[in-house]
Amino acid sequence: MDTKKRQRIIYVIFIAAVIWGVYNLSGNKPRTQVDVPRPVAKLDAIRTGIKTESINIEKYSALEWGRDPFYRGPKHIILSAVGVTQPVWTLSGILFDNNSPSAIINKKIVRGGDIINGARVVQVDKETVTLDKDGLQFTLTIIKEKS
Repeated sequence: MDTKKRQRIIYVIFIAAVIWGVYNLSGNKPRTQVDVPRPVAKLDAIRTGIKTESINIEKYSALEWGRDPFYRGPKHIILSAVGVTQPVWTLSGILFDNNSPSAIINKKIVRGGDIINGARVVQVDKETVTLDKDGLQFTLTIIKEKS
């Protein structure tokens, strides 16, 4: 079968599908209306099988029900007796530019004056970054891996 014959078959199928869709989805079909009787509730027939008894709420509220299944109990917070640990700064890289040098510390880009883990970035040089935390200065350098 050659290409032109295939294309003609596809066009004929496409045109037939469009005609079928327009005919079936056009909404011009007359609709037949079927009269369905509405259901009627007979309250007397429903009420005859029900026993009417009032519930004494005071009786049930005075009962001991046991523990609440939805109560999780107090949250236990474990405090360690070890002193406060120093925050860790990991210098991943330095992006040095004379106008605005920046560094990557703890996977965040910081510049001079920014604060990371409670320490202020004082200076970013080509090889080091200086941090100041509570008056103590820390110098971070990039650790070059030997390959």
